[in-house]
Amino acid sequence: MRRASCENQAATTLAHGFTSAQVDALLAVDSPRGDFFRRITPHAIRQTERNFGARTLYAPDGLAVAVALGPAIVRRSERHHVQIELSGQHTRGQFVVDWRDRTGQQPNANLVLELDMERMWELMQAALR
Repeated sequence: MRRASCENQAATTLAHGFTSAQVDALLAVDSPRGDFFRRITPHAIRQTERNFGARTLYAPDGLAVAVALGPAIVRRSERHHVQIELSGQHTRGQFVVDWRDRTGQQPNANLVLELDMERMWELMQAALR
């Protein structure tokens, strides 16, 4: 994309992680779903500790599902033109956002920037019960 800004697309996920205390609470849920969560989550937690130095759980897929099922969870979003870079000219397989709307392309994506984390916490707890 000509003159497009390519910022870190993980920023929304990284701004909406679950704290160590919340992780402990989720890991303590006594249910079949809680058992499944305990089996699949430790690797993600170790990766986060290794990469960011904090025991935090990031759940980008869970955030996306929460937005799809209940759009009211979105506190702030912006519409911009997004393009997937497939040619390998600048990146390969990443999406590039025209954050400053400089290309003149019509916005084609609603980018979620902030979510209601209290509501997300409620949803995560309910999902494991």
